[in-house]
Amino acid sequence: MLERSGWILPFVVVAEMRFGARVANWGPRRTAVLERLVANTQVSPPLPEVIDAYVALRTWCANNGHGLGAKNHEADRWVAATALAGGLPLATDDGIFDNVKDLRLLQPE
Repeated sequence: MLERSGWILPFVVVAEMRFGARVANWGPRRTAVLERLVANTQVSPPLPEVIDAYVALRTWCANNGHGLGAKNHEADRWVAATALAGGLPLATDDGIFDNVKDLRLLQPE
């Protein structure tokens, strides 16, 4: 539950900031400043594990040229990140999820 505080960051904003820092190869000092900013705010759900899974997934997609990294697959990335964070298989027949590192797929019958 969110409580009143000076700043509330939507989970997607935190993910975008971390992705940008990682892709830009920020060093430890700049990354620490970003993480202090995030630590001094409240992040609206989902859980931090889902955010971290999203950042790792999006970075992997960007570095490997996977189609899931395309702008029009934003929602798909969040679905995949949720499955990855929970260690759960993703039930889908959408080929965009094929060959994603560590993502287990269940084909619907």
